[in-house]
Amino acid sequence: MAITGTDFLDDNLAGLQQLQSLQASAAQYFKGTDGKMHSAGSFKGMDGKYHAKGSFYGRDGNYHPAGSFLGNDRKYHLKGSFLGKDNTWHIEGSKIGRDGNYHGPNARQKPDGTYTEDKTDSMLQLLESSGAIS
Repeated sequence: MAITGTDFLDDNLAGLQQLQSLQASAAQYFKGTDGKMHSAGSFKGMDGKYHAKGSFYGRDGNYHPAGSFLGNDRKYHLKGSFLGKDNTWHIEGSKIGRDGNYHGPNARQKPDGTYTEDKTDSMLQLLESSGAIS
């Protein structure tokens, strides 16, 4: 089967588009002075560590993610977090399950009545309970 001029141009165009896509995604990261890759907009804080764009230095001397707020317990909490009926802070979208406990927004109830927590929700809840320190 012979390669036509159209096939050649199609292959070149596809290769060029992949190269442009790669260049665009490469611009989303940079190599920091620590030798590690960081997302675009990240900055080096006074603590010498890199923090995500929008992070801020709180009254407690730590950096917190954008949108975090100081709660009435004098700890920082993630944007959208709320104080539940159990007097603990929960991430946005958490709800009380049939077992009476709070579960993340993406938790799934199993046939036996227990819940399977989403890994991302669990990590966000851990960040929330640690004072939203980035």
